Amino acid sequence: MIRWQTLNGALRWGSGDGGSFLRQTASSFLICPPTAVLTASSLKKFVTKYKAAYIKPNGKHRGEGIIKVWKTSAGYAFVREQGEPLVFSSLVSLYRTIRKETPKTKYVIQKAIDLAEVEGRPHDFRIMMMRDTQRQWRYVGMLARVAHKDCVITNAKREHGKVINAETALKQSFEDADVEKLKQQMIQLSYQICRRLDHYQYYWKAGVDLAFDKKGKLWMIEANTWPGVTAFRKLPDQSTYRKIRAMAAAYRRRRRVKIPSKALP
Repeated sequence: MIRWQTLNGALRWGSGDGGSFLRQTASSFLICPPTAVLTASSLKKFVTKYKAAYIKPNGKHRGEGIIKVWKTSAGYAFVREQGEPLVFSSLVSLYRTIRKETPKTKYVIQKAIDLAEVEGRPHDFRIMMMRDTQRQWRYVGMLARVAHKDCVITNAKREHGKVINAETALKQSFEDADVEKLKQQMIQLSYQICRRLDHYQYYWKAGVDLAFDKKGKLWMIEANTWPGVTAFRKLPDQSTYRKIRAMAAAYRRRRRVKIPSKALP
């Protein structure tokens, strides 16, 4: 499985051939922030060059273990998921703390993006893409995920955020913008990403997470080929959630693909 997941501006992906493939894809779209494998050297480089960075443990999901790190007047600070930041006098001691807690875990580090906000809280968008019975990619729906206060991840399922209508988030973030144009920009990019995935492996659904920064630039946050869909059930209008269930059932029935029942939303 290829899995990218986000947190208030942090992007992440798994290692291996699939991760490399998506990194090349994102680079060709010019929508992916600088990213590297976490080492003492890369930590120093990212914190020195950028205002802040995110560190993600490889193989974790739903925002588990995500760290935000930044430079302060007293040294360096980091927060794991949410809460009060821990302050260190040097990057060496910060890095040793991260490695000591999980010595066998592999991490990636990435430039933090200054995401657009709703009521002062960063947000991203989940775009649900699925194949129809003719095996063609189809846009199903989207929503916005807003982070809770003092939290570095937006995952609503882990109670670190909430979901709202995508239109509401766009209107609040960009008052004078053409909301429909911004939505179409995300939809078209999601189609591009899914078609690129076809060159790597066949998937029948994908949860594409995208986000705009405060200047209006669109970034790729996640291409998750085994996406959860319960967030759509939290919207007042559950028509997208019902459509997801209907398309999943139709695909399984008509294509006679051996999809485990647990894969259905």
